[in-house]
Amino acid sequence: MSTEPGLAAPAPEPATQVANLDGSATDYFPIECTEPRLLALLREIFEEHWAEVIFGPCIEGAVFEGRFVERPRVSLLDGYVTVQIAGRESWHFHLCIGLHAGSPGLPTPPALAQWRRCARAAFFQSRDRAGRPSASTRTRSNTVPRSRPRCDSGGYRGAGARTYSISSTIGGGAVCS
Repeated sequence: MSTEPGLAAPAPEPATQVANLDGSATDYFPIECTEPRLLALLREIFEEHWAEVIFGPCIEGAVFEGRFVERPRVSLLDGYVTVQIAGRESWHFHLCIGLHAGSPGLPTPPALAQWRRCARAAFFQSRDRAGRPSASTRTRSNTVPRSRPRCDSGGYRGAGARTYSISSTIGGGAVCS
């Protein structure tokens, strides 16, 4: 259960596999979708593993791939996490992961705050048509050894083929899968 007032965090669902239209598949491994859990995960991904991370929304017909050239800073304000290079405003992103109230002069209606908040997060593994792990095991500069265990902030030790990718559904629409 969540420690946030009025919100219960359901237990993560079991892993699922989704068949894609091109014959490939995507395995999803859900994680707890609470502000503390997501903040810890985002801090680990972007502050500790930033040089290996390619990120951005991926929808059919449009993929935005971002990379940081130096270690970004992860901060939290009013339920929104911000990831950016300290002192630089040229490029950054925000993701609503927690309670969002707005300002005293312009409060956010509860229904809108709920719509904005990340509702699902998962590690995912892409598989080719033969069921083999696909290129998502590659980093920017080399192939990640499959035998190297990975561990996230919550102690999750996944198979070497899993990546530090998260997929989230916000307001009912897939942001990245």
